[in-house]
Amino acid sequence: MILLQRTLKVGLSLLFALGLSACGSDSKEEDAAPCASANAVVAEATFDSLWTNVFSGRCGTCHGVNATGTLGGPDLRTQEAFHANLVGKTVNDYPDWDQAQITLGGCLTTPLINAGKSSESLVVAVLDASAVSVGCTVKPHKDPPQSICISDGSLANLKKWIDNGAPE
Repeated sequence: MILLQRTLKVGLSLLFALGLSACGSDSKEEDAAPCASANAVVAEATFDSLWTNVFSGRCGTCHGVNATGTLGGPDLRTQEAFHANLVGKTVNDYPDWDQAQITLGGCLTTPLINAGKSSESLVVAVLDASAVSVGCTVKPHKDPPQSICISDGSLANLKKWIDNGAPE
């Protein structure tokens, strides 16, 4: 039984990695490489600006209906869906999100976006490798296969937006 679980976990992880190999490639932010460019376009700390400059070309590519590796997870293809499916939600809100259930096992009750508390938001933890731990282990999206990279300024504005209550 243990061998079967281990084999299944490895197989799903490989499928997840293969399915996400193109994720993050539609970057709209001009500072995608290098990440902390001094000439970066920095979004305002508003949801509209963050959606337009940071999230719209990145998240929905991999986090959408029928997306390989994120099947059963939140649909992040539109601005409305992004907000509705992340703010105040946890991995437990997506019980069919198999990959997250495996890779984020210790994070099942940590909010994806915890309005008012960026330091307790999984979205910040996966985008900022230097973020204070949210109490569980996450794989930063800056690493392959996602290779998502946002500027320090945009990351600061994301945190500010969340700390301000993550308003629409």
